[in-house]
Amino acid sequence: MNAQFTATAGKQSPAYVTQSLTGQTIRKCAKQCAHTEYCMGFNVLNAAAGSISTQTSLNCNMLSVRLADLSLTLNNAASNVYYERSTSAPPP
Repeated sequence: MNAQFTATAGKQSPAYVTQSLTGQTIRKCAKQCAHTEYCMGFNVLNAAAGSISTQTSLNCNMLSVRLADLSLTLNNAASNVYYERSTSAPPP
């Protein structure tokens, strides 16, 4: 089963960080989160302007809770991107 993520640019989740990855691509961050049972999303920190998909040295913080689980709201963070793992399964 493939995990799906929803990106929110210019935002960061205030949820507790369970794991930090440095020097990664966005694909590697998403893959790590997808293969970690407790990972519900991640913050990409200090992403450079432009296409995040072409950047090769990103810092990602894995999160074990969704915003709705703790009634949290996203913090403004201009150079960050928050990715939340989808709760719905992809179509067959």
